[in-house]
Amino acid sequence: MSQILPTANEINPFSDLDGLTAKKHFLGKSLDQVVAMLAENSTYYVQDFMWMGPKAFTFYLPAVLSFAEGHASDGQIGFINSICSTLEFRLENQDIPAESLKVALRVCKYIISNYSRFEVDKVDKRIYGDLRKRFKTLMKSIEAEQTAPADRR
Repeated sequence: MSQILPTANEINPFSDLDGLTAKKHFLGKSLDQVVAMLAENSTYYVQDFMWMGPKAFTFYLPAVLSFAEGHASDGQIGFINSICSTLEFRLENQDIPAESLKVALRVCKYIISNYSRFEVDKVDKRIYGDLRKRFKTLMKSIEAEQTAPADRR
């Protein structure tokens, strides 16, 4: 089965500078290629998820989950901090497509359940704050969003 990859306009629908960077990094990339990119430099590439358009976000979010579940994410504190900030920002701005909520919730649950793998406890809490608490709050917000009436989303 072939995947229909997001177009340049779906990655960067507003033609902004952050979206241009996301387009440069993701255009023409499959989910497997994005998982490999995240393995190379997760903190760098995951930032693009904040700025990509909703269709591209929905398409590529499963790569974030796949990367998180793999061993390449061991000790990747910057990655979980960035994906947490991205999900918080998008949720706050009502910019997580309904089709992405289930995967976003799975990302949060996986990180909470496997928190020690990311070695957050080795870093001073003043740097990232309480990421576990942020993910739990985010998880509750996503669950509430899933049950919200469609016209509110």
